[in-house]
Amino acid sequence: MSKKRGFTLVEILVVVAITTLVLAMVGGLLIFMAETSGTLIHKSEELMLVQSIESYLRGVYENEGAASLLNGNVKLQEGNIKNGDNVIFKDTDLSVFRIYLDDEKFVRCELTFEPDGRTQGNHTYDFIIGINKDN
Repeated sequence: MSKKRGFTLVEILVVVAITTLVLAMVGGLLIFMAETSGTLIHKSEELMLVQSIESYLRGVYENEGAASLLNGNVKLQEGNIKNGDNVIFKDTDLSVFRIYLDDEKFVRCELTFEPDGRTQGNHTYDFIIGINKDN
């Protein structure tokens, strides 16, 4: 009597189906991780820009006072933040850049980034630059 060795067609199809299912799950996870890391990197770059703008504005406030910021000398123009005619930050993707007095006491800054394909909606950052000492 001879013994036949090998797998049946059903066993092979079950193994192929399970392998396909596992590979599809791993592939989906890899795609999700790639998209998530891209979004996190974009948000990190945005936050670094906000911190740099905040540091710059605090320096201007310390050196020149609140009036130099409130008079509109530092402004958003064509996506660039300018101080007078000098470009300080280029291609910022900001839609709102506003420096204002809050309750006539605090000099505040509001930054809003334009929505893009990587993030959902606008991201708005609001921070206090200093206390208005002119009043």
